Amino acid sequence: MYASSEVFVVPAAGGAPEPLTGFPGIDGHQAWSPDGLVLAFMSQGPEGLGAFTIWTVSRDSVGGRWSEPVQLHDTPCLYPAWAPDGEDLVCDARADLVRVSRGGEVPARLVTSSAVVRPRFPVFSPDGSRIYFHGVGEDGSQGIWWIPPEGGSPTKVVAIDDPAVRLFGPLTVDSERLYFVLAEYESDIWVMDLDW
Repeated sequence: MYASSEVFVVPAAGGAPEPLTGFPGIDGHQAWSPDGLVLAFMSQGPEGLGAFTIWTVSRDSVGGRWSEPVQLHDTPCLYPAWAPDGEDLVCDARADLVRVSRGGEVPARLVTSSAVVRPRFPVFSPDGSRIYFHGVGEDGSQGIWWIPPEGGSPTKVVAIDDPAVRLFGPLTVDSERLYFVLAEYESDIWVMDLDW
């Protein structure tokens, strides 16, 4: 038996959900562009099999009609996150983070050091000066790192040394704090102040 999920939108005032995807596999982890005109998500595509790639649906205006889903690029990638200017997004390519333009070009692989393997759940800082992400160090330790938006060597900001505890789910960043979930048998939300 295969799992299946779709992406829906609902008006903020309430109403009937509108399906934006209808593929047979898994569609999810959607991310709104800052202008609200493009919704990026990861999907196994119309066949519902194989690697996840990033797809988008778009509209000409807020409240406008949505396009059919379009594959942004064919690089396997997960968990899209938009840059604050909406010109491109970053996603988890399993062994690296990849930056993809709104038009689908893949301009850069971003993690240029072997210090971090399996970077996941990337998110831009509100000013676009950093990309934060979960990762596992080459020594097996977990943590949260950041890199500049053009890529480079990661800087660790949170170390998780207990192997029974793991980082869970996406990160959230506002202008002052980094929010993340740590899980063992139960989950807790942790907050970290940031120094820009």
